[in-house]
Amino acid sequence: MMASADRTPAAPGARRETSSATLVERFAVTTFGVLRTGTVAQLVASMVMGGPEAMSATPLTSWIVTATIVAWSIGFFVAVIRHGSFAALPKWWGIADIAIAVSALIVVSTALPSDWEIGTWHATGYYYAAIVSATTPAWLRSRIEPLLVAAGFSIVYVSLMLTDNTGLAATVAINAVAFLVYTGAGAVILPTVRRLAHDSDANADRAVRLAAELERTRYQFHIHNATGLLAQLARDDTPATLVPSLRAQALAESNRLRREALTPPGENTADQETTTTLEHVVLSATTGFGHLPLEIRTAIGRDIHLTSFDAMILRSALISLLYNVQFHAHATEVVVHTDSLDGRWEVSVCDDGTGFDPDHTPYGFGLQSQVLDSAHQAGMTVHITSHPGEGTCVFISGNTHAIEDGRAG
Repeated sequence: MMASADRTPAAPGARRETSSATLVERFAVTTFGVLRTGTVAQLVASMVMGGPEAMSATPLTSWIVTATIVAWSIGFFVAVIRHGSFAALPKWWGIADIAIAVSALIVVSTALPSDWEIGTWHATGYYYAAIVSATTPAWLRSRIEPLLVAAGFSIVYVSLMLTDNTGLAATVAINAVAFLVYTGAGAVILPTVRRLAHDSDANADRAVRLAAELERTRYQFHIHNATGLLAQLARDDTPATLVPSLRAQALAESNRLRREALTPPGENTADQETTTTLEHVVLSATTGFGHLPLEIRTAIGRDIHLTSFDAMILRSALISLLYNVQFHAHATEVVVHTDSLDGRWEVSVCDDGTGFDPDHTPYGFGLQSQVLDSAHQAGMTVHITSHPGEGTCVFISGNTHAIEDGRAG
């Protein structure tokens, strides 16, 4: 009985010490800090490298504005660094940054001669306003708000420049568009990178939770099996012919428990990239259940490959099912069968034992946790059919295409 998988499994992994979101914010601080530093340094250099004559020709107002934007830029980025990111910075810092840039644009254009306002480094207001506008996507989270700020800068710039430079309207228009281009680039790129970082962190958290749940479930799996074996060995009505097989199973469980206890946490996690065949998983799971009336059909499973992670989940599920048959079914026939159809593999475990009513019978730990829950977390599907006195069939299936893609990668 085939059914579609609920989701593709994620490989268990360890959480990075620094989240992707934090790295993105640090990158933003570094990038815009370097751009602001470079722009301000060029403005200062342009005013002093012309020699005493050029320096004396520069209006005092321009010197005051330049000193102001240098001091403000230092204070602004000190605040950003102390808060750790633009996102954590109180919004009034960004508003003040815009206000100072607009003021610089207005004051410098008013103080400079008209032939210095366009195409010279004396036009400190324009260059500084351009880099401030481009920084706004770092602290304004939406895509629209930075573009509105850029449009405001463009309008202020055009209204100031065209007053004395009507003959340079085309140049003024190009410079005005630059506000939108530079700011628009940041408004598109930063939200996208932030979203990708958020998704990456969410996947990392999910992998950590899955790995922790897997570790816990593995220990529960062995305890469940061991206690079941001990209980059956202790029963007075256990057939003497069954005792040697139970002792062999108890020894195997004891060895597995010992290995689990001596293996450091995290090293039990299966390698997602290593593969094994479906047939091998079934044969491995049925080892130790030779005393059951088993019929194993695995020919179709020889060419179906599973990742080691999926193989571990399936093997644990099959062992739990066979223990359920051994402890509760009283079956005279148990068939384990592999199948493949329409890009999916399937393993079924069917017995002709006592059966039960799935709608009115609570599932125990083995069936609920080791079979249903674990398979679901791994992206597999499970279907159970059973009727009192008519036996039980459990079908576990998974997506073959996803597994083959993983092997190819």
